[in-house]
Amino acid sequence: MLATTIAFYVVGTHVFKWKKRAVLPAIGLFFVVDLLFVASGLPKFIDGAWVPLAISAVIATISLTWLHGRRSLARALAMDQEPVAEYSTQRKPVPNPTGRSVLLTSDPSGIPFVRRHLWMPAFLEDKIVILLNVLPASRPYVEQVRRVAIEQLGPALFLVKASFGYMETPQLTYILRACDKLDFNMNDEHTTFFYAVPAIVGLEKGGMHRGGRALFSWLSRASRSLVDDLEPPPDRRVGLGVEVRM
Repeated sequence: MLATTIAFYVVGTHVFKWKKRAVLPAIGLFFVVDLLFVASGLPKFIDGAWVPLAISAVIATISLTWLHGRRSLARALAMDQEPVAEYSTQRKPVPNPTGRSVLLTSDPSGIPFVRRHLWMPAFLEDKIVILLNVLPASRPYVEQVRRVAIEQLGPALFLVKASFGYMETPQLTYILRACDKLDFNMNDEHTTFFYAVPAIVGLEKGGMHRGGRALFSWLSRASRSLVDDLEPPPDRRVGLGVEVRM
């Protein structure tokens, strides 16, 4: 109950942006009562009350490490992106495209892989570039007719936003079917799918300690990636390494 009270304060002040002087009086009474309950249970700590606290500490450590690592990955991917407006301004018309390049990205405001992978701009020069952004929906299922939204950002440059409910597994098949319904071809024998492969290469100043980096590396290997769920064709998928310092 004490943890819930603290969480309410954090969400109220950081998420909903409520004023602290309005939140503190509201939770003050609950905080005092919850603290009394905690204090009354302290004598039982040695007799076994340490077990749920230890389990909670492990879960909290794993959760915070994962959160820190994902934020570091997002910063690394952002450094590898070029703003869409800047890229579309420099991009020349593509009268006879030789194929399609689908770039899987969590941030559709930029073009990934074009700043650090120096060969990438030349490779994309004569291709139709498609940014694929997969979004979680706030409902369990998304109707297939509302699965995707397509937007043209520039010459031969498109953004495809695909939504999946929290009870659904993202699958490329559903996205392609929805695009076909909108007369937008995103998959043929000349289409290549690109995605990021994070690689932890060193310590960021003031970043995570060595044990935390090792834990995040293990969590990343053990977790199932979005690419594994989407299952693009094995012979037309390319993973590009992205340095992540944390």
